[in-house]
Amino acid sequence: MPLKKPVDNPRRKTLHNESPLYDDKSDIGDINKIRTVTSDSGRQYDSGSFFPAGMQPFEVAEFLDSDLIGGLNLKQIKKRISRHGANIITNEFRLTFKQSLKNQIKGLIGPLLIACSLLMYVFESQYTYLALAGVTFLLVIINALLESRASNALNVPRKYSAIKASVTREGITDITDSRRLVPGDIIVLSEGMVVPCDARLIEDNALAVLETPVSGKKGSVLKDSIYIAANDGELVYPNMVYAGSIVTGGYGSAIVCYTGKDTLLRRINEKKTDFLPLMLKYIQRTSKYLSITAVFACFTLLLLGALTGRSIPELFIISISIGAVSLCDSMLSLSSASFGYGVKMMSSKGTVVKNLNCIPAICEINTIMCSKNTAFPPKKMTLSGIYTYNDFLAADKKMTDRAKELLYIALACSDIKFSNHSKKRKNVPDFKGRIYDCAIALFLAEKGYDVPKELAEFFKIDTEYSLSGEVSRILILYKGRNIVVLKGAPEFILSRCTGYELNGTGYKMSQITRRRILTALEQNSHESGYIIAIAAGETSADNLRDITAERRLMFKGFITLYSAIDVDNASAVYKCDQAGIETVVSSSDSYYTAYNMAKNAGIVTTEQQVVSAEQMYATEKGLFIANCPDYKLFLNFSDSEWLQILKYRKDDKRVVGATAERLEELVLMNEADVSFVPESAPDTLKQSADVLMLSSGFDTLIDCLQNARLIFVRIHSVAEYLTVGFSVLFLTALFSLIVGTPLPFRVQEILFGGIIFNLFFAASLAFSPTNRKLLMEKLPKYKPKPRVADFLNPLIYSSGASVSLLVIYGITKSFSATLLGFTVLLLLYAQTNIFRTSIFKKKVFGNPLFILTALFSASIMALLFLFEPLRVTFAYTNITLLQICISLAVSGGYFIVLQLIKLWIDIYTAKKREKSLLPAQK
Repeated sequence: MPLKKPVDNPRRKTLHNESPLYDDKSDIGDINKIRTVTSDSGRQYDSGSFFPAGMQPFEVAEFLDSDLIGGLNLKQIKKRISRHGANIITNEFRLTFKQSLKNQIKGLIGPLLIACSLLMYVFESQYTYLALAGVTFLLVIINALLESRASNALNVPRKYSAIKASVTREGITDITDSRRLVPGDIIVLSEGMVVPCDARLIEDNALAVLETPVSGKKGSVLKDSIYIAANDGELVYPNMVYAGSIVTGGYGSAIVCYTGKDTLLRRINEKKTDFLPLMLKYIQRTSKYLSITAVFACFTLLLLGALTGRSIPELFIISISIGAVSLCDSMLSLSSASFGYGVKMMSSKGTVVKNLNCIPAICEINTIMCSKNTAFPPKKMTLSGIYTYNDFLAADKKMTDRAKELLYIALACSDIKFSNHSKKRKNVPDFKGRIYDCAIALFLAEKGYDVPKELAEFFKIDTEYSLSGEVSRILILYKGRNIVVLKGAPEFILSRCTGYELNGTGYKMSQITRRRILTALEQNSHESGYIIAIAAGETSADNLRDITAERRLMFKGFITLYSAIDVDNASAVYKCDQAGIETVVSSSDSYYTAYNMAKNAGIVTTEQQVVSAEQMYATEKGLFIANCPDYKLFLNFSDSEWLQILKYRKDDKRVVGATAERLEELVLMNEADVSFVPESAPDTLKQSADVLMLSSGFDTLIDCLQNARLIFVRIHSVAEYLTVGFSVLFLTALFSLIVGTPLPFRVQEILFGGIIFNLFFAASLAFSPTNRKLLMEKLPKYKPKPRVADFLNPLIYSSGASVSLLVIYGITKSFSATLLGFTVLLLLYAQTNIFRTSIFKKKVFGNPLFILTALFSASIMALLFLFEPLRVTFAYTNITLLQICISLAVSGGYFIVLQLIKLWIDIYTAKKREKSLLPAQK
């Protein structure tokens, strides 16, 4: 029976047009009402169609054979997972072996060369043509294998894109991996979560959702579970939530309707036929342009050959072979394999690049803005002393009652948890919590105290947390009294205290006492890496919201902890400094703790590089902006203030990479050029991040920068290098036809030098190892689309190299010498770099794989020239020592001269730049 036209909802039109937002006054009366639809308003529907936006929730549940309260059972879940597959809402790179073969066949050059080679073999019975056909066919297979393997590697980041979902199954609500969701599941929606699938709302309470990924509209939209759609002509509906959207307010529940590739987000993105990262699109375009150039080159050589009276059949197979030397398909295959391998290695090093298009931006980062917890997490802490009653007690001294009480109060103001006895330490429980809380608990346990038992005497009534998730204030019941406890940075705690305790008696906090405590703090901060201050006071309040809770807050003392310097982090900061990458850190620690941490890590050298939020507001704005580039450590800056610092850096033309770990820092992530998020961050941040950090530490960030640059260098080195072999052979043949001299090479030289050796050297560049100076190199900038200017260096080199080949053959009259010279020219160019500098100015980086391919190529040439059966088969003559010397002298001499010219240009440019910086003389 067809659907009846639903009764017009007075809110439908406004919600459908998405005009009322979360704070719309027209919805104030409904904000606190939970809208639930029951079967009382049931209506008939056509069981042959499924349009959840036009159905009541119970109708959707009936259609999907689910229960709105209990959800699905295990048998249903298992069956539906096998039917619908994993709920993956991100698009994947799909390039199978078969698809790669099809793409290469469409390129024509490879199949045409195979067909022509076999045809030539039929008529002339030369094994060279058979070998050429076999190598070309093998190359097609290798390219397909490389691209299919690269496709798998590029999908690695999707493994870390899973969203956590709260789902009800068999009447039990639990947190599960969203990839296991199936149609019919009942999910709970709450503020800050990413919607894992397309679902029909069951109920909602002021539920606001940001649907930009699917609708393209900015701003949150208020959802309405009561709304019933009249037709299916719209993209999004008010009673539906869609995969990839973000819940920005309220809460609700919904029944899953579509998962995986059936979600609206996937269907929208499926219309995009190309999901290649920008760097590979650049290579794809370069390969396409090179392929077109190769075809044009073939016709040009054939036309000139016909005009000059050359043998057309011979010139035809040579022209096609020269076109194949462009290795267009291999360029994309090697680059894809190199890209996939690099991304996979980055994951193994602790960083997952979720946004593969951000790799060029990572290479350009020259400012890293990070929070102290993300970039410099303490690996281990040891309690070094306790300050209480105006007296400092070292950790190795006998414990006093007042010191013991201070430590237990500090643990009471924490979220530390205890488990069974540790396997590493006898009669000592395992502690789980903040690293400094565990250090205090371990200290007490090693002194022989039963920490869990004695800590149970402190009964928690109310708890408050800081923005970073740490327990900052707590109300406890201890010895029959309500006591409020504060724990945190000494300067902050002291400002809240009205007095201090001395020998069990409370005294008013005077300026003299405050200065004495601060002096003790400063003295101990030089020896300790971390200081925690404690304040406590008896109160009659029964919750922390009571404004009288801190009326009698007394300073109890502070605890000093030692944290060993992480050598890897300090080394990473030093590398950044050497590379011209500034490190900017935000910290909520006390001044001395934060300053010592930053100084020991090498971030700051003087106190003039430290600024607090109070100092910022006390300074005239223009003066602060002018001095802002000098500040490296920012203390107690709010999220909005830290965001403003990022904007100041970007105004100075800096490329900023920023870390974020809290939902409030989402705006900061969007403003940064590249965002880094730890694995412990909320799902919303992880889904929005460019890079996911699997392990904390500044060294992890630097490894990411280093590996991103390595990927960049590998790919662009392959693209530039592969244009050389083709250009050299084409220009040599072109000059030879114009001048009227014999061609200095045959199909044999093209086969071995232009295809086999050329491919070996390209592969060694695609998988070249990193080097410690890569972070300091200035990388050339490439536009999204290839330009002639990008390949100016290879073209200049090829022009001279083609003349060198003509000279070698003109002197030696030996194809063996030509093959040797051509191989040496390719070998030497592969040893140059994309940094556009002379090898005499910049040391050539070692590449073991390149050395192996060079030795392998030399071995093949030795067999061709010296091993009689191969020499006869491929029609080579014995190469003399004189011919070898001539080949090496001409090719090597040309290379050296070119590098000397580049060196002179580098020196001249540097002097000119220095001269321009000097003040003008009157």
